[in-house]
Amino acid sequence: MEFKKNILKNNQVLSFLIIFLFGLFCRIYSHLTDPVLNPDGILYIQQAKALYLGKFQLVTACYPYLSPYPIFIFLFYLVTHNWILSGVIVSLVFSMLSFIPLYFLLKTFFDNKTTFLTLFIFACMPSFIIYSHKVIRDPVFWFFSLSGFYFFTMYLNNKNWYHLLSCFICFIIGAWARVEGCVYLLISFIFLLKTIKYDKKFLITVGIAFCIFIILIYVLSLYLDISILKILPYEKIETRINYTIQNYKELREVLKNFEDIDKYKNFRFFSSIAKDLLWWIAFGGILIKIIRTMYLPFFIIFCIGIYSIRNKIKNEIISFYFFNLIGAFLVLYVQTLYTWVIATRYIAIFILPSFIFIAYGVKSIIRFFDMKAKEKLRYSTITLILFVLISTFPKIFLSYRNQDNKIYREIGQYIAKIEQYKKLVKIGGSIKRLPLIFFYANLNYPSVTCFPIKCLLYEKNLKPDLILKRNIDYYVWDEKSSNRISLDLIKNSSQFQELKRWKSKKRGTLILFKVLK
Repeated sequence: MEFKKNILKNNQVLSFLIIFLFGLFCRIYSHLTDPVLNPDGILYIQQAKALYLGKFQLVTACYPYLSPYPIFIFLFYLVTHNWILSGVIVSLVFSMLSFIPLYFLLKTFFDNKTTFLTLFIFACMPSFIIYSHKVIRDPVFWFFSLSGFYFFTMYLNNKNWYHLLSCFICFIIGAWARVEGCVYLLISFIFLLKTIKYDKKFLITVGIAFCIFIILIYVLSLYLDISILKILPYEKIETRINYTIQNYKELREVLKNFEDIDKYKNFRFFSSIAKDLLWWIAFGGILIKIIRTMYLPFFIIFCIGIYSIRNKIKNEIISFYFFNLIGAFLVLYVQTLYTWVIATRYIAIFILPSFIFIAYGVKSIIRFFDMKAKEKLRYSTITLILFVLISTFPKIFLSYRNQDNKIYREIGQYIAKIEQYKKLVKIGGSIKRLPLIFFYANLNYPSVTCFPIKCLLYEKNLKPDLILKRNIDYYVWDEKSSNRISLDLIKNSSQFQELKRWKSKKRGTLILFKVLK
């Protein structure tokens, strides 16, 4: 009997390792095919650089709030001595660590087969693979949020106070990483209020969790000599709530004004309808983004899971995750009405609590196969694995990667090779990704280097005199944003020296000029 238990345990460990390593392979492959730094990463690396150099007054120079992510980059840099690599490693580490709390969370609900198949879906979900190696805060948020869900579930099962304490500490750190994570914290607190008559220790436990976090933040603010308000971005929440209604009203007025423009007759009729349907447009936009981000095959499994437990929705644990779905959707809804930007990575706040329902969908599909198939276990498992692999293979391994970012990196590295990081190099141009060129050109300059906005020159007919007034060292001309007249004027000027040309699919020809002073 003991021998059989050991075999079963070894099989579970082996299954977990296979899925874990496959997930790691997918994430490393994604990084190798898209190795260029994302724009957000520039800001977090500058914060980490300020911490490393001890220039604490510059921690919030490029980005107004400090999250735990730059702190982790700084710590890893002490080992790697490479800023970009440190950022990528932090993201990969926390992305892979997310497998652990998700595995234990699923294990509290489901059998081994359902647990491992759902974990395999997490390993293959394209949105988590694509953003797992980006230099962004999200993987840190994933790990601490999933850990919080696991500890909260354990608390509901056995009412141990240390599970509740661990839960709130994880949710607080997750919310510090991404302020949207406050919704998990809020729902957990509200959800527990109804159980206070059974367990009156939870308020004390929550208070301890908040006290521990506030003390740590206070010590950090004293050490860095920066305001606590720069570490805890609660202003973001207040701003989004206050301006959502205002932005909605302004957009309605803009659409209303189009009704009086005869030039756009068709759009005039559209705007008269659309201005009264903005609430529904936001709702539909989020729903479509959730389907695309979760990926349609997995969204179908999620819907099957919701349907399969429709009669269990009043169950304490299931209702907790269901309320988290509603809360996450409302956060995305407010975010959409506030900015009308629905970034793919924001949808993770909805997907993380969805894995319980995805697992129920997987369980229902397995049950269906078990009724139909003769070789029940093997047939259903292999079919689901093949379904997941075939449906995600094109998205993971054959999806288009923007090669233009590599060109921007090459331009920046070319400038860095010339200047050798001896001075802060200022670069002008009209390319949206100009901060990326600036970053690579000044990557190892021994100070915090925030991109100066004045270096962005959007004028179509740009004259050399205007470029010289910005006091820049290099200028990047691109075919899409500028015209031949401006190029001829720059080439004929004695104060500009052409260095090199690059070809881009989106921007056409890019030409690097050195400004001679």
